[in-house]
Amino acid sequence: MRRKQIRNLRQKTAAETKCANAPRKSKEQIRRKSRMLAKLQAGSLPYTPGVMSWLTDELGKPVHRIDAADIKALVKATA
Repeated sequence: MRRKQIRNLRQKTAAETKCANAPRKSKEQIRRKSRMLAKLQAGSLPYTPGVMSWLTDELGKPVHRIDAADIKALVKATA
């Protein structure tokens, strides 16, 4: 096979895999969001690295710029 054929085959396989995995991943994102919100409601700063990473993605801020007011607003908005 030529490089171009191999590249096209890989792209096709990647697209099929993405379509197959997307529903499962969206369900996992919903479960993760509920888990993280439960941890936020139960604890206080500083949170575990996993929670802080999730907060960074949700708030669009670096970890060192996240404060209690941001977390409170996020919990209130999602509740």
